[in-house]
Amino acid sequence: MNFPEEMKRSRNQLGLTQKQFAKRAETSQQMIVNYEKGYVEPSYRKFLMICKLLKLDPNSFMEVGK
Repeated sequence: MNFPEEMKRSRNQLGLTQKQFAKRAETSQQMIVNYEKGYVEPSYRKFLMICKLLKLDPNSFMEVGK
């Protein structure tokens, strides 16, 4: 599963704009843009927060054996 794509899809499903989600995720709208485009990866702490807010299973994004 691709985290940037899933993050954007889930955010849109919840009807949240990038700006609204950034406020909930305690970050800037520009960082949300960067995460969703795959330009940067969130810290582990921020990744877990985003997964919780979007009701995503963080384990589904972990690559095993690489």
